[in-house]
Amino acid sequence: MKYKDKHNQVKDFYKSDGVTYFTRRWKETPVARFDYKMTREALLSILDGKKYEKILEIGPGPGTWTPIFAGISESLTLVDISDTMLDIAKNRLIDHDISFHLGDFMNVEFEENYNLIVAIRSFEYFEDKEKFVQKCNKLLADNGELLLISKTKGSIWYGKSKIRNLLKMISSDLFKYEKNNISEKKSAMFWQERLFVYQTKLIFKKFGFSNNTVRPVIIRPPIFMRGKMEIPIIPPKLELFFLTIFSGISKVVKNIPIFTIFSESYLIYTKKNK
Repeated sequence: MKYKDKHNQVKDFYKSDGVTYFTRRWKETPVARFDYKMTREALLSILDGKKYEKILEIGPGPGTWTPIFAGISESLTLVDISDTMLDIAKNRLIDHDISFHLGDFMNVEFEENYNLIVAIRSFEYFEDKEKFVQKCNKLLADNGELLLISKTKGSIWYGKSKIRNLLKMISSDLFKYEKNNISEKKSAMFWQERLFVYQTKLIFKKFGFSNNTVRPVIIRPPIFMRGKMEIPIIPPKLELFFLTIFSGISKVVKNIPIFTIFSESYLIYTKKNK
């Protein structure tokens, strides 16, 4: 599949799915709210109260995390390929002074240099990861910083589709809950490519970034009867009990890089070399 086709696949998916994305993905259930809380805490912890003159956010979607960056920057720029997502973000962020760019980050021309570039769960949609990082390097001011959160390859989350298929063969009754979950009717697959943490770090090093900080983000196994991307083991009645346990575990291991093997996503924070 050519990059243009992959690009359009992602764009088309979010054109139809974007209307309900924020609520469904981050707010609708206890599991979704847990994932949101873990991601937000990871961002606030790594930024640690810093202030920036200019920030560029790549792939903000409906502006899920944008208020965090708006609160720590004098100037904030967003770029996204989905007009649906950007329209939602504009409506949600009317109290902030933000510049919006519709288009593929790799093709958009920027006239400024930024002190911080962030890509939260959008890095995996870029086919040429090296060109992506190289462009970020060029757009960053001296000592500028790059912050990514991406889905984890090589963790307990990777390969769960095979486990789901095996369980369906053993007992299809485990998946009856999906038929009653209206929010999942729009579920669709689209192109993305995840990288192992060490692969991302190697690309960063190649294009002039150092002092990489790696942290796990959403630290829990995919074992809840929620959505079509989980292995259906824990029923809704037991969600809060197990989420409380995983929350406690996260507090202990959230700053330990090796625990990315237990996380749905990982964070990398790095600085441009002089």
